[in-house]
This record gives sequence, C-alpha cells and structure tokens, in this order.
Amino acid sequence: METKQDYQNQMRTQLSQLDARIDEIKATSGRPNSNTRIQYREQLALSAKRDAACQKLLELQESRDEAWQDLKAGVDGAWYELQSSVNDASSKFQ
Repeated sequence: METKQDYQNQMRTQLSQLDARIDEIKATSGRPNSNTRIQYREQLALSAKRDAACQKLLELQESRDEAWQDLKAGVDGAWYELQSSVNDASSKFQ
C-alpha cells in the first residue's frame, strides 16, 4: 500500500516535470507571428490549474495521516486537469 509520504513525493516529482513543460510552452508561445492574447489566456489557465494542483497537494500534506486517502481523489483530479491542459497547450504551440 502506498504511503502518504510516497504519494506526496511522487506528486512533487510529477509537478516539477510539468513545471518544466509549462516553462517550455511559455518560451515557445512567445514567438513572433502568434496570437498573443490567446497565448496569454492559455498561460493564465495553466498557471491557475497549476496553483489549484499545488493547493490540493498542500491540503493533503497538512492532513492527518488517517485522512490523506480521502483527499487523494482531489489531488488526482487537479493533477489530471493540469496534465491535460499542459498537453493541449503543448500541442497548440509547437
């Protein structure tokens, strides 16, 4: 069975990887001849979803060891949303 600490470490690692991809998207979307307004909205959406995922992870971190499994679904949902958004944005800006 997965422990709370193992899960937190796994999510932090995955979040770091997505942070790197978000940075790449921001760098790529800054190219000339692109629609800046759309890119800016995409970046704001990514930032908001990343912040939501971080908040869920923080809530899990601060939870009691007995209750962390109950919060895991929220973290997984926020993570899935963020990952999907990063994948969508990545495909748009390549």
